[in-house]
Amino acid sequence: MARVKKSRKIGQIGTPSIAKESRKRKSPPEGKTKPSKGNKPGSRHSAGEKNSNNSGSTSKKDPRIGSKKPIQLIVESKPTPSEKPKKAFFSPKEELQDLENDQKLSDLLDKIDDGLEITAEQQNYVETKLARHKSLCELLGVSEVEEIQPASPVKDPTEDDLYETFDTIDINKFK
Repeated sequence: MARVKKSRKIGQIGTPSIAKESRKRKSPPEGKTKPSKGNKPGSRHSAGEKNSNNSGSTSKKDPRIGSKKPIQLIVESKPTPSEKPKKAFFSPKEELQDLENDQKLSDLLDKIDDGLEITAEQQNYVETKLARHKSLCELLGVSEVEEIQPASPVKDPTEDDLYETFDTIDINKFK
């Protein structure tokens, strides 16, 4: 007779009293899951592959690495007339004061008075500013009559009469 090895398995000794279908294991409730312990199997070998595949949007970027946008090293700014914003004046009086204090306009008027030639663009600038000045003066009721300068008692002093001019100066005018 053949020899039978010992085993630890215990076979069914009898027939089960409960039907097979009702003996299924109970699953845990859906809300409660056991937390996983450790890394997923094979994570040590596939860690590098995951990073290279997901490098597009989901991986965290190094904050030390900045933008790849090129930076212009030399700033070339050429102010053009179209870029300059027009000043908004709250009153015609302010605009008139600005026109009277316009350095470019006064330089061009000095050139014209001296008989120097100016370009067509400069001439157009002068004409538009003077037309605006005239309309503002009419609007405000300001006359363009030149102010009469008071005659000063001092007339071309020479070295001989410096003492006389010093005596004739009225100190109250300088206060």
